[in-house]
Amino acid sequence: MAKAVNTKQSPFISVRNLVWIALGFAAILYGNTLKNVYNIDDELVTIKHRLTSKGISAIPEIFTNPYYKDEMGYSYEYRPVTLVTFAIEHELFGDNATVSHFINLLLYLLCIFLFILVATKMSGSENIFFLFFSVLLFVAHPLHTEVVASIKNRDELLSLTGGLLAFWLAFKFIDSGSYLYLPMLALTFIGAVLSKMSVFSFVFIVPFWFIITNASGRKIILITLSLLLPSIAALLLRKMEPSQIVFISASLSLLLIFIFVSYRTKWSDYISDNAGRLKNLFSYDENNFSAKIDTTDIIVLVITLAVIAYSFITYNFFVLIPVLAVVLITPYFKARHSIIDFFLPGLLIAFLSAFLETKHIEWFYYFFLATLFLKTNFNKTYSLISYVTFALFFGVSYYFKSGELPEADRVIIPLFFVGVDFALGKFNVKKKITVAVWSGIILLMLLLSFLVGELDFAPVVFPFAALLLQFAGKKILPRTFALAIVIFFALAVYNIPSPFVKIRFKAKAKTETQAVNESSQTQAESVSTVPRSINTQSTIPGNGVDRPLDFVEFPLGFSPTFSEKFGTISYVLGYYLKMMFVPYPMCYYYGYNKIKIVNLSNIWVLLSIIAHLVLLFSAIFFIRKYPFYGIGVLAYLSSIFLFSNLVSPVAGMIGDRLAFVASFGFCIAGGYALSHLYERATAQNRKIITVGFSFVLVVYSGITIARNAQWKDHMTLYKHDIKYLEESAQAHNLLAKRLLLESFQQRSSEKQYQMRLEGVKHYEKAIAIYPEFFNPHIDLGKAYLLVNRLDDAARIYLKAAKMDTTYYDSWFQAGGIFVQLQKYPEAIICFEKVISKDSSYLQAYNSLSEVYFRQKNYEKAIDINLRAIELFPGNYDPVVNTGKTYFTMGDKANALIYFEKAYLINPNDRNLILAIAGIYKDFGDKEKSDYYFLKAQQISR
Repeated sequence: MAKAVNTKQSPFISVRNLVWIALGFAAILYGNTLKNVYNIDDELVTIKHRLTSKGISAIPEIFTNPYYKDEMGYSYEYRPVTLVTFAIEHELFGDNATVSHFINLLLYLLCIFLFILVATKMSGSENIFFLFFSVLLFVAHPLHTEVVASIKNRDELLSLTGGLLAFWLAFKFIDSGSYLYLPMLALTFIGAVLSKMSVFSFVFIVPFWFIITNASGRKIILITLSLLLPSIAALLLRKMEPSQIVFISASLSLLLIFIFVSYRTKWSDYISDNAGRLKNLFSYDENNFSAKIDTTDIIVLVITLAVIAYSFITYNFFVLIPVLAVVLITPYFKARHSIIDFFLPGLLIAFLSAFLETKHIEWFYYFFLATLFLKTNFNKTYSLISYVTFALFFGVSYYFKSGELPEADRVIIPLFFVGVDFALGKFNVKKKITVAVWSGIILLMLLLSFLVGELDFAPVVFPFAALLLQFAGKKILPRTFALAIVIFFALAVYNIPSPFVKIRFKAKAKTETQAVNESSQTQAESVSTVPRSINTQSTIPGNGVDRPLDFVEFPLGFSPTFSEKFGTISYVLGYYLKMMFVPYPMCYYYGYNKIKIVNLSNIWVLLSIIAHLVLLFSAIFFIRKYPFYGIGVLAYLSSIFLFSNLVSPVAGMIGDRLAFVASFGFCIAGGYALSHLYERATAQNRKIITVGFSFVLVVYSGITIARNAQWKDHMTLYKHDIKYLEESAQAHNLLAKRLLLESFQQRSSEKQYQMRLEGVKHYEKAIAIYPEFFNPHIDLGKAYLLVNRLDDAARIYLKAAKMDTTYYDSWFQAGGIFVQLQKYPEAIICFEKVISKDSSYLQAYNSLSEVYFRQKNYEKAIDINLRAIELFPGNYDPVVNTGKTYFTMGDKANALIYFEKAYLINPNDRNLILAIAGIYKDFGDKEKSDYYFLKAQQISR
């Protein structure tokens, strides 16, 4: 355990008393949620839900279905545990909002209780001030209101509750050593991640806490596996692509290896040592060069910076994983010369890189790690094993990725260079000869590429990397050559051809990289006209087809520049951090243009970047001295990072609920910081801290209670928040929809009219914010009709038709309005447009025939109806309309033919039967006339 600060416990505040204080405090703050009804998105889990409304019997089906699925076939996420709780609730209580709110409150109380247990275990029950500050800060934090007051957000409550319970079970295992806690931990954590993946960061946080508190390595490994295996199982249950599962699993494994390695490496010594070496690089002393600089570290630094630059420029962050692995493990490996230390990370990097789209870059890391292994171990046999393992493992991984064997050069070429390097070392060839061999190979390949006009980047990386590493620690590396290294790798990694790299490299960049960029650019250009939606998927998608995100939900997906992407992501992170300290104003939704696309020059972006870097580095450097602060900050950063829009897109860009798990780390770090100040303060300063913290609690409590009341129902929430969401297109759209919907429930026609006018205003505002926002155009057209603004309705439908030429209903609706306005030529244009776009649109034929009928263009009306009859045999409307047209023309014989055909299709239309009877009467056929009159009388009865 971390050594707690020696402090006297208050006789009035014990851990037990703190539990009752915290639970009572929370009950007071959130008691008013019980009066609320269903609100935004609650229908996703309640009220005639496709699964939960079946009750307990639906549980098996819940575990085989996605969390969300609509009639259009879109589905996303996999949160069966959350849905199971609602199914059980429905079985016992039906659809009851009060019961649902009460269960959410109970879960929040349980979450607080587990927070206290975990914090108590972390502090060893000795630091009551730490517990007091952190627990009460957690209880009162207003950002939790959306999680507790919104029934749908029970998934966040279940996720953090399960994560905290798993954390506490890990403590129990560490303390007792009983293996019974491990399956309980695994089961609890899989329940947490199957509620929602928000708690995924605990895979990193929980083991890391026990590492920094110097727990048993064996126990840490078992805890890690108990968290990691359920996480992988959850990924499998989410029915992800195999490559995605392998990627995430390997990433987690690599992360956990880093956890073990990084803490037990003296980073401060390593950094200061290499900083001095870097400084010496610029004061080169040829006679004493090897004593001043380790070239291996320089190469690591150069390649790291180049690849980081490449990843940011191309927005390809997967490539960072292997390079960061190299950087992070280098100081550890340089100190420990164990084959296991190199073998496992090497396998993971090979395993990981096989599933990335980095093309040739990953090959350098295979070679680099193997050569680094050779340099530190001086064992040729182990080196050869390592080389072969990398190559074979990559081959297997590549096979499972593509479904076919890898290209020959992917295995043969690296094995060739492995053999060259092995032979040069095996026969103790002099260093200068080794350098000459590798230099010759490079020059030969460049010469060949110049002659044939082709060069594949992968083969060049191997000999060049070998050449660099042969220089390591020797006197033959002049400063000019070091500069050449930087330039070459900068050019190579940036995919900018050097003077030696000719046609094939350019062509390859065109087909593999620029093609993607051009596609993105084409999309960006189309977005500037009509950026309706983007088919983005989360990193951990659910089964089915993920719901595409519209521009107003995720404008970042349409941003073409690096600066805007990372500027906006940094802004989002800064907004979350600001809300942790000043949680006001809170909004149920953000989106475009509440969250603006900003670039890296924005002052708030720069401040956010600085703040997060300070937090990260302060956590790393102070984690040994102040473990509570370090783990709290790392817990916050790793949790909120999941919702930064970098890992996966977030609908609305920001969500108050998404900060819930991250608030655990914030309250741990913040509570410790306050307790640290309090314990070292004078009596007078303690009073100031107490008053200040009390003031914060009072303010937070007031905000929380008020916010709960604002979640009473849709209209209360929407109308309250709109004053903070004046720039949010989606917020205006949602409020307008709610106004129109609830207007139908009003008994007063005047009240109906006023609500509809208000709805029109908000639809118009949504469109003004984002002129290409498609759905509000359609809904605004309907709203205009309700307030009898027919000309405006026709105008907005025509605009919508031009925005989306595949949505033909816009033309149809406009045509219908023109009919009401008796603007028949315009109506004809609209209906013919629909038919030309979609020949199966039956209603358009019917409406078009009606327009021609009204114009007394009977021949044209009959022609349209006959076309419809041919296309839709057995359909009633075009048949009866043809009969009516003939009847109006006075052609009763043809009218009778089509009327009788219509009767066979629908024998229950009394007016049709009376018309048939009348025609037979006019023809003098009394028998048939009486027959049909009798049929009509039978229907009237």
